[in-house]
Amino acid sequence: MRLFDRWTGLVAAGLLTVNPWHLQTSRYGFDAALVPLFVLASVAALLWANLPIDDDEKHRPRWVPALFAGTVAGISCYGYWAIRLFLPIFLIGAVLLDFKAWWRRLKTAMVPWRFAFLR
Repeated sequence: MRLFDRWTGLVAAGLLTVNPWHLQTSRYGFDAALVPLFVLASVAALLWANLPIDDDEKHRPRWVPALFAGTVAGISCYGYWAIRLFLPIFLIGAVLLDFKAWWRRLKTAMVPWRFAFLR
């Protein structure tokens, strides 16, 4: 519950259950139905790595989950053709919207102390 509270999530899940477009594309097995899953998996992995998608400035970014998040985003681009266009533009837009926070997080040390010579 880092971006929104519990009620927002429940309302979004409820709206998704009665969304006719979602029901139609998921029942036919279109590749387009996987685009929201891949986008949300990439965003969830970025949040898990403590990268500045949210407004939580207390936690430092973690480098192993950040590598995992990059891998998830890269693998997601091998799916449906529309995600190859949408996901990079979405992630670049997320960085540009809060560039100062990304710059501050890039300047903090993500590597463990034993790899301090890499900084």
